[in-house]
Amino acid sequence: MRTILFIFISLLISCTDLDDIAYDQFSLYKQFQYSGQIRTDGEYWAYDSINGGYEIICLYRDGSMFRSGTEVKNNDTKCDPINDNVRDVGWWWGFFDIEGKEILFQTVDATSINGHSKYQVFNFDGQFINETTFTSRITNTINNTIEESVFHFRQCTSKPDSMNVILRNIGK
Repeated sequence: MRTILFIFISLLISCTDLDDIAYDQFSLYKQFQYSGQIRTDGEYWAYDSINGGYEIICLYRDGSMFRSGTEVKNNDTKCDPINDNVRDVGWWWGFFDIEGKEILFQTVDATSINGHSKYQVFNFDGQFINETTFTSRITNTINNTIEESVFHFRQCTSKPDSMNVILRNIGK
């Protein structure tokens, strides 16, 4: 299964054209103003009961975010590394903002190129509980269900920076 997933992701990475992302749809770009309201010195982890793995979201003070997943929880004191190939894949990156108790997210929808000339921005939201916990709600449009996850902060060292394909190309 891992081999098939790796091949699939590798094909997607190699087929992504940076001009195919609708950068102008990122309305959360430069909206977040950091004032200590949420921890940014680590990662947020949520158990994915559907797939049996973990979802990871890294939030950065510049308002960008990295979203990925893994089968095994990292108990190391170091943050998960982000290699250069992953930095060039738009749907692993995006932006966030906090408005009161609501946390808003935007990322690239990897499936949206069908019927569009560019990959579209995918919006989802959640509830900001405190500086170390938030929920996320993603509406599955195929079966009209809502997938909710609870993310808990995990402090770690050597957190990778937020430079990515979207930050390098937005506004060009």
